[in-house]
Amino acid sequence: MTLNPISICLAPGALLGRLSADIIRYTTLLSLVTEWRDEQARQDVIATLDNLAVVAEDATDEAEILARVRAVECAADMDPADVAVTLDELVRLRDELDKAIADIRSTHLVLSGRLG
Repeated sequence: MTLNPISICLAPGALLGRLSADIIRYTTLLSLVTEWRDEQARQDVIATLDNLAVVAEDATDEAEILARVRAVECAADMDPADVAVTLDELVRLRDELDKAIADIRSTHLVLSGRLG
């Protein structure tokens, strides 16, 4: 993978940090297409995605949405959405997080000086 599997940076506007976990999306899609080859599995995934779409339109019952998401994960035989992180990656993430925190604090100080 050419991108950092996990990274932390400053979000546009400099008031929030942004966590990117591309490796989780990558492995999720690979899990999905692996099951997609089997016709019955594909039909099961489509049915559970359709059920999720119905509930997501309303988006008021988080428990029901989560249950439907879990059903999709089960139908697609997806792995848990976690990732192993090496010491080198942890150090890089700590450095990225420290930078994002410093930048956000700086932005808050500037804004509070303008507003205060």
